[in-house]
Amino acid sequence: MSTSPEGVATIFSSTRDDAISRVLEYAGKIQKVIVVLVTAHTEREFNYRVKVMGEIVRETGGMDLIEEGVVRVRSASYAEGVRNMWGSAAFRFTSCFQSTHGGMDTTAMALRVAKVNRPIKLKYIEKELIGGDGGEGIWTTSFEHGHFQHLEVPTVYDPTDPESCKGFADYLKKCNEADVQHSLGTPFFIIGDELHDWFGPYCNNYQVWLRRIKRAFDPNDTSDPGHYVSSKGGGRDVAL
Repeated sequence: MSTSPEGVATIFSSTRDDAISRVLEYAGKIQKVIVVLVTAHTEREFNYRVKVMGEIVRETGGMDLIEEGVVRVRSASYAEGVRNMWGSAAFRFTSCFQSTHGGMDTTAMALRVAKVNRPIKLKYIEKELIGGDGGEGIWTTSFEHGHFQHLEVPTVYDPTDPESCKGFADYLKKCNEADVQHSLGTPFFIIGDELHDWFGPYCNNYQVWLRRIKRAFDPNDTSDPGHYVSSKGGGRDVAL
């Protein structure tokens, strides 16, 4: 996965105080970070994979931060790695976080999402409405042996501060708009009638069929209509 120095600090720490101390420790020492979890079935296979990883780092002009002693790893860090290298660490600073974007497509598309998002995120960081990660606090990983790449942008904000909550909501809206403007795939949080009716026309008017299915199988809105669509909501049921 790719992440920011702040992300590295949270991944390799176990408490909030530990995470904060590591953020201060890593300041100026870490810039562009890729976290790689190496696993194997045997010790021989593991040693071989570590050797290959080392060659890749050297060929690309990188640095092994663990080998250099910059990042200290505990055994629990590997357990965290197996759980997608994030887990509860995202909640460590403010007990709250949310993601934006979230499409799954090619590796090139994931890179585009990261590049488009950074200037948007930096505007809200500069206003001190969301956590400051340099605009690079992303989470991305490959699927199906590299055939697909998923990228989302976890962001911390202060749930006890109304301005921070409003700021994040506005940031989320701008991210959704960027997904449409730059054709970056379907974002995470297109939920409820209003957002489905906004996004649907950009995606073959899927909201029409979504609502027709809802009316056929759940006309009384027994399941959660706030997350999907309501049987009677919307209003823009265009003809197909």
